[in-house]
Amino acid sequence: MTLLFFGSWLLNAYAFPKINEVGVWLKDIAQIIQGCILVVVAVAAELYPVVSGKRFLPLAMVGCSALTTLVGLVCTMMGSSSCMVFWAICHGIGSGMLYVGLGIATLAVRPRYLTVYLALGFSLSFGLQPLVRAVVPDVSLFVVAAVYLLSGLVALPVLQGVLPLVDAESGSRDARIALEDAQVAQPRSFPRYLDSTFICFFVFSAIQGIALVFGAEGEAPLPATLAALPLLVVALVVVVKPAAGVMPNPDSLLGAAFVLSAAGLALVPAAEYVSTQLVNCLLMGGGDIFVIL
Repeated sequence: MTLLFFGSWLLNAYAFPKINEVGVWLKDIAQIIQGCILVVVAVAAELYPVVSGKRFLPLAMVGCSALTTLVGLVCTMMGSSSCMVFWAICHGIGSGMLYVGLGIATLAVRPRYLTVYLALGFSLSFGLQPLVRAVVPDVSLFVVAAVYLLSGLVALPVLQGVLPLVDAESGSRDARIALEDAQVAQPRSFPRYLDSTFICFFVFSAIQGIALVFGAEGEAPLPATLAALPLLVVALVVVVKPAAGVMPNPDSLLGAAFVLSAAGLALVPAAEYVSTQLVNCLLMGGGDIFVIL
């Protein structure tokens, strides 16, 4: 998760400014392609269990990321505009599959531990940002793609251990019946597309999008190192409270995410009097806490 979060920052800080030199529309097209791919995967996985099977999903996750890395290497060597266009499209597909695969892999971790791991993963990636900015003047498309690929390779054994949740490889009638029985027995485990959780994801993702472009320097987002502080607090609470005999309430995460994001949005008009980085950190921290939830 640390590699994935850090790779996402490298993408926004180094890769997208390079791509914008080819065309400001290219970044948006790549993001739209990623969104379309995720919709296709979601629909296909519901209709055909084999899509979420033990072979297809890991192969798609690692294969698309490996192709992006290879194209990134070619771009680094040749530096052609057409190659960068192809890289942006490949990355949109590969990173989308990575988020799906790593998200499913988290099912192998207990929620309490996962909360700590995610909070520390976010915090570590935030801590690396100013260090990389100070030491590394440029990061190639190949390196950005390689970080994403490495995150997939590290999580691959965990993902293969989680899948399949049902015997999806054969796509048999028994597999479909087992899935339908699970939907009846545990309906809350199968939220619909317009579930409030997904609507909240959309809202908080939009807020984080504001943070990425607000006060950006040279089309690269500002380092949001301070956003690690509320995440470290979350990790500390999850560790300390059970030790004191009190289990933390997951709903409190939603409250914290809302308060931080609302405070960041409220301070946007006064950013020049407070701090642009503070605003960004509030917005980013709120969004990341919601991701943990």
